[in-house]
Amino acid sequence: MLKLFKRVHLFNGLNDEELGQIAAQCVAHKCKAGEVIVRQNTTGEDVYFVEKGAIEVFVEGLDDERVLVVLGEGQVFGEMALIGHGYRSASGRAGKNGCQLQLLKSAQFNELCNGNKNIGYVVMRNLALDLAFKLRHRNLAGM
Repeated sequence: MLKLFKRVHLFNGLNDEELGQIAAQCVAHKCKAGEVIVRQNTTGEDVYFVEKGAIEVFVEGLDDERVLVVLGEGQVFGEMALIGHGYRSASGRAGKNGCQLQLLKSAQFNELCNGNKNIGYVVMRNLALDLAFKLRHRNLAGM
């Protein structure tokens, strides 16, 4: 699993021992094609890392749905659960060939951070950088 986590942008800057600590807290989760993993407007405390296959992230409107992005191996979704247990901003479902995920509960992540402050610092810094990039991109696209 270290190979997977070395590809996850949230973990850039963590060493193999720290990645191993995170991996030890994760649970494998297999999904069939089209299976909904998280639902928009529901609360969640799980973060998912795509190990194999793909995830379609989509939003549901009144009459339809719109796919925002397709995430592949090494990508993460549900990461806002690391900050708070608010409502999910989008839904996620397994791609056409299904997927295999690694699931991390935010409570377990917080426990890790209490034991190793560097894990918390690095992940939160990377999360902040990612959010800043997305906000800038969204603001520029709206001009």
